[in-house]
Amino acid sequence: MRRMRGLRPLLLVALALAALGPGAAAAAACGASTYARPSTTLQIVPGDGCTVTINATGSDAYFLATNGGTWSGPPLSGLSPADQTLVALSAGITAIEVTDAPGAPSTVVIAGLADNANQPVPWVDDLVISQGQPASSVAFSSEPGLTAPIAFGGKPVSVLSPDIRVLQHVRGASDITLSSPNPVELVADLTATGSIRLPAVQVRLDGPRVLTAGTVQVNGTLTGTLDCLAVGPSLCSASAPSGLTIDGALRTGAAWSGLGDLEVTGPAELGGDVSATGYQIWNGSILVDASSLTLAGAIVITHRDIGAYGSPCGASDVNGCGLEGQSPAPVFADLRIEGDWEVGGSVTPRDTITVTGLTISAGVDVGYQVFSATTSGAQDYRGGLMIEFPRSAVLSGSTVTIAGMPVLRPAGASAAYACDSGPLTVIGSLRLTGPVDCLASLIATGPATIAADVTTLDHQTYQSPVTVALGADPIRLRAGAGHVVGFRTASVAATWSAAAGEVAGYTASIAPSGQSCTTTGDLACSFGAVPDAADLTFSVVPRRPGAAAPATGARGPDATTPTTTRRTVARGTRTRLNRLIAPPSMPGRRVWSERGPCRIRRAALIAPRAGGTCTVTLRVVRGGTTAWTGRSVVTVA
Repeated sequence: MRRMRGLRPLLLVALALAALGPGAAAAAACGASTYARPSTTLQIVPGDGCTVTINATGSDAYFLATNGGTWSGPPLSGLSPADQTLVALSAGITAIEVTDAPGAPSTVVIAGLADNANQPVPWVDDLVISQGQPASSVAFSSEPGLTAPIAFGGKPVSVLSPDIRVLQHVRGASDITLSSPNPVELVADLTATGSIRLPAVQVRLDGPRVLTAGTVQVNGTLTGTLDCLAVGPSLCSASAPSGLTIDGALRTGAAWSGLGDLEVTGPAELGGDVSATGYQIWNGSILVDASSLTLAGAIVITHRDIGAYGSPCGASDVNGCGLEGQSPAPVFADLRIEGDWEVGGSVTPRDTITVTGLTISAGVDVGYQVFSATTSGAQDYRGGLMIEFPRSAVLSGSTVTIAGMPVLRPAGASAAYACDSGPLTVIGSLRLTGPVDCLASLIATGPATIAADVTTLDHQTYQSPVTVALGADPIRLRAGAGHVVGFRTASVAATWSAAAGEVAGYTASIAPSGQSCTTTGDLACSFGAVPDAADLTFSVVPRRPGAAAPATGARGPDATTPTTTRRTVARGTRTRLNRLIAPPSMPGRRVWSERGPCRIRRAALIAPRAGGTCTVTLRVVRGGTTAWTGRSVVTVA
């Protein structure tokens, strides 16, 4: 699964001004408009039902009453001619304010460049649109047939209106602020050198959109749609879902839904859930300003850390002083990923992590070699877990449930494959409910419940009681060559479900050690201490009425049945004796002995510099009698 880039949108062209708003439709009833210039700010009051266009041609800028009306009011210095439809602006205008008078709703159109696509609007330092009528609208659009973006040459743009529609690409502004009590409709891209602020109730996307800025802030909800909004269904393509690319940092305080694909290149502060039908790619760290966060998509890729948002100006704030108008949540408690999850860095919600798809701890960044997930509650990886070498994973929680650890095989690969998976450490209770096909190593510090086969290249180490949950098929624990499955506790038990038919009892056993335990009806029993071994198979069989019980009880091997294991060590090395034979948890004196070219010194086996075979024996002596014997055949290579 490789990183995917967001789709770059095609320009929507041939947008007729007549389709922009109710003002255009009411052209015949358009009343007189007025203007004034008390300073360097040009103030415009559109007439009832008028559509006013703010346009530019090369270095000239002008107003155009598209319905054919004329401007009225006192003469205005710097505007010529004052009594015609076309009104030119001088360089003395640095700001524009448009305010509706009571009456029929009007429309303001900020139009694109007519002649030169690279010529920015030269005459505005701050575009302020303030609309008074609920049905009035502001639309960014080109003239019919033009595709040039609307360029502001480093000037800020601020629009407050009941109805805002971005139908033409807007670029080059230092900051863009679009504020509306109604949904802001984006049918084109926005580009700013500073920030893009969308403090609207809702932002709606039509088709794939790109927002480029140092910081993008969305205070309201964001939704994707395929109805093409004000443009009309004739220009809508079902093959262009409402994807979004944010090139910069992101702040949002509400939920996002209905997106196709999503990519954010910078860090993010999230205050609501994010849902996409395709992929989500988060290239920067994620700070969560909510008690819970759900990221839903076919695949969710988080390259860096996910953690709780601190304080408005806290050290953990990656974007400055917090979400505009938001109160930072004191706790990030629960994380839910719906879909496959490719994760890098650390993940630290307070309580739980739940992943419905496959979790892949991938080497997406060389600076993050460990996937670290820390919770006080449960972690549930329902689709399984993969750790791409050379990364490792450390999962710490009250209970960590993993539905197996499969190996990702290339398409068309044969049964033979290379095992390429990093090590796993679980701090807390471990539940393995699916098979582990291949893992570098496994360390479980808390109680472990194993319900499927576990295969590791290196060692398996269980530091607390282990329960093997048996079914109809045996369960095999297998370590790599020269390594062992090691139990650091006396408690290794088995559980199983009741068999069909009449049953007199059950016998659970371990091969090849020969340990077994028998019950007359219970669905669990304990093997006691299980010595280290490279390969162990656990199984259970029901005893039918009339069948004799096996002679070996639940106490495990005795003094006359030594437990034998095989080990391989390197020449000239020093190996601790309890790595060769795990001492059982029983009272008594440990007596070690060796036969062959090796030596025992201070609880360690010293291998010779030449090859050979040694036999190490451990006897547990109690009251002058050998209560238990273990033997290890050691190959020195």
